[in-house]
Amino acid sequence: MSDFERENGSAIENSDRLAIGVSDRLAIEISDRTSAILKYLDQNGSGKNADFVELLAVSPQRVRQILRDMIKDNLIEKHGDKRHTYYTAKNQGMEDQSG
Repeated sequence: MSDFERENGSAIENSDRLAIGVSDRLAIEISDRTSAILKYLDQNGSGKNADFVELLAVSPQRVRQILRDMIKDNLIEKHGDKRHTYYTAKNQGMEDQSG
């Protein structure tokens, strides 16, 4: 366990998690799957569940759980309902309106 992990009480247990930044002694951790979704949204603007199932090669149920976690973590926004649902990066809407 590193000094950082001891001081902050949070050991990184999952090997597919990656620290992407430290702000005010808070490590933001992001999984490879989350990172792939954010990259996809950055490149494409939006995405649907089926896009992420294909991208990550996981079940639709697992994609829904990942997306729920990302919404809870304030990384993405959900738009629409049922078959018309799509997702955007949280800052995507603000960038579109700034022009």
